[in-house]
Amino acid sequence: MTEKEPLVSVIVPVYNSERYLKETFRSILEQSYRNIEVIAVDDGSTDGSAVVLKNMAAADPRLKVISTPNQGPSLARLTGVEAAAGEYVQFFDSDDLMLPGAIARSVEKAVATNADMVVCTFVTRFLSGEDVQSQEMRLPLMSGREYLADVLAGKGYWSLWNMIVKRSLFSTLEYLAKGLLMGEDSVWKAQILMACKRLARVEEPGMIYVERDDSLTHFKLLPDKKFADLIASEKWLLDYVSRNAEGSEFDVPLAIWKKNIMFQHIHYHRPDVVEEEMRELWRNIARYPEVEQSMNRHEKKVAEFFKRSTKVGLWRLKFKLWRKRMKARLRHRC
Repeated sequence: MTEKEPLVSVIVPVYNSERYLKETFRSILEQSYRNIEVIAVDDGSTDGSAVVLKNMAAADPRLKVISTPNQGPSLARLTGVEAAAGEYVQFFDSDDLMLPGAIARSVEKAVATNADMVVCTFVTRFLSGEDVQSQEMRLPLMSGREYLADVLAGKGYWSLWNMIVKRSLFSTLEYLAKGLLMGEDSVWKAQILMACKRLARVEEPGMIYVERDDSLTHFKLLPDKKFADLIASEKWLLDYVSRNAEGSEFDVPLAIWKKNIMFQHIHYHRPDVVEEEMRELWRNIARYPEVEQSMNRHEKKVAEFFKRSTKVGLWRLKFKLWRKRMKARLRHRC
């Protein structure tokens, strides 16, 4: 790196994650790349998070703490962006771990390639203790639009925490997903990628995403508010990508994305929204062979039942979900 290393603002929304904070912030503050500011946005935590953050900030002046009433993750991130001074911004979750050298590798890649955005692979640490490394970006350099097509098609990730982004890109956001508790990552990332001219990849993992018992995405049964937010984010994303598409560039990726979110709705035990989505799936399969090619055996089996009879398919799906809930309750009692 040159003598004038660009400042990186690491923004960490915090909500009731007291027991993870020391390890998470230690992994950030001990990075070999020293020219960082770490902005912790305490989003109305009701546990001891504020005290832990205050003590850590007293020990390292690079850590700044902003306290706000509870507003949700999207507004917490926005608060951090508005306070950031760095040329680059990196978001990070308050219960994950940054691997040594991660920021240095990302900044070096950004400078060497003149990239607006750099993504790195990451490791998922499952509840079982198994570590699995992700696969990110099929090419070392892409445009943001190319990568957005891949993400829509399930060949990339909606996560915001495995990338550094030029802060100037945030001025292009037209919708900030204020108040959304689900789906806000995809809303932000789609807009960032649409504005990104050059995107680079770092091969080495930069972080460990740690699956938790209380993780928002770990639960299959979502409260109505969160599921409604998820649906709202999906409707907005579909409209946004369609409005900004050049010709047919996103037609196939959007068709695959619609298939993926339909099965996500099933995963969240919401079969009542699936009926019309399943009809559209079969229309898209007829239009685009890539949709069926993207389906695994389980997905094809579920879709086939609906093709034979919508009523039978829906009844079978509801029965299977009910049986899963009963088994989960029995395990919980034991």
